[in-house]
Amino acid sequence: DRPEFLVTTKTSSVPMQYVEFRVFDKNGNLVSRKGNEYVLDHMKMGWRSNTVPNGDYTILFHGEINYNGKLYSVDSPSVKITVKN
Repeated sequence: DRPEFLVTTKTSSVPMQYVEFRVFDKNGNLVSRKGNEYVLDHMKMGWRSNTVPNGDYTILFHGEINYNGKLYSVDSPSVKITVKN
């Protein structure tokens, strides 16, 4: 009920400034998110799966960099999961 993820954010010479864990339901609605503005090159993030009802979900990480007044973002590959608390 509390999976942990090892996250690597080092992708360019400009460090990632914001990372968010996102959970989408089977209809594509964002149902849970956990953001972190203190981003390290390597870090561990946890998620309390009991914040959503049992069911099928898609999870991914979203990262953002603000550089020269422009916002750049990237999403990790998504993973389909089933929550059974």
